Amino acid sequence: ESFVWAASGHSVAASHGNLYNQSYTAFLQRAVGPFFRTLGIQFEGRNYAMGGMDSAPHIALCQEAMFGTDVDVLTWDFAMIDRREYWKNSLFVHRLGVHANRPVHISINIEDRQSHNRRKVLEEAEDAGIPAMYLNPWIQKDILANIPDMFGLNQAEIDSYGPYAKYFKCKDQIERGEPCEPFKYTEEICPDRKYKATWHPGFRHQAMIGNMLALGVTQLVLDMLEEWNSTNVDPLKLYTQIQNEQNQSQHSLKRS
Repeated sequence: ESFVWAASGHSVAASHGNLYNQSYTAFLQRAVGPFFRTLGIQFEGRNYAMGGMDSAPHIALCQEAMFGTDVDVLTWDFAMIDRREYWKNSLFVHRLGVHANRPVHISINIEDRQSHNRRKVLEEAEDAGIPAMYLNPWIQKDILANIPDMFGLNQAEIDSYGPYAKYFKCKDQIERGEPCEPFKYTEEICPDRKYKATWHPGFRHQAMIGNMLALGVTQLVLDMLEEWNSTNVDPLKLYTQIQNEQNQSQHSLKRS
């Protein structure tokens, strides 16, 4: 049995400037893979993000062809490209309602001035019966605010931190300033690779997003197992009930 997590988005989701295995989707897979295997499930992370792409109309209307018909979760990370064209976000998430596998939608990196409009899109999708969530930008800001600052520390003090904490923040700047900026990207493999730009997040930021997603997914699964264990409901009966509810929601969406 497999659980398929597919990522869509622009260059940030594609991990431009970093190695392919340093995308937040790759960090997520490495973090939750062992946990899912204990449940007899193979977790598969697929990164389909492409630089400079918007989410609609082409991607939104071709989700099965691009991401597969077996996708269980499809993430959206297009805020920087879609900007205020909220109809694109809306089309993307509502199109999931008629996807063959009815995947869960998760929006990532929505923390701009228009985040309330993006949340409204997800609320409307939820009202239509589409499971839609977002990675909480305020928690992300709290994490960044509490990362230790390297500015003013000597080398011994810097080296006392782990590889994902040191050189992450300098003088209240994330992955910028001295002594952080030269260490934003790894240099051991393909040091001259493209897109190592100032506006692309480095591997530490990618790791933070991936682990935030991993913690959220793990907690959701644990909550589900705890609730399931406390209900004494026959698993097959519960599964059939949920499937029937999903079928009704999908039928309503196709008719609307």
